[in-house]
Amino acid sequence: MLTAVLDSQPMIDDETRQLVLKIFAARASAELERKIFI
Repeated sequence: MLTAVLDSQPMIDDETRQLVLKIFAARASAELERKIFI
């Protein structure tokens, strides 16, 4: 799974975007761990 975010402007550092990125990071981490142990 690859998640990419592309935009023509820099990302604004706000709490909502940080939360979304943390959720994606947690999901990606869990998926990688699952694949390693299967």
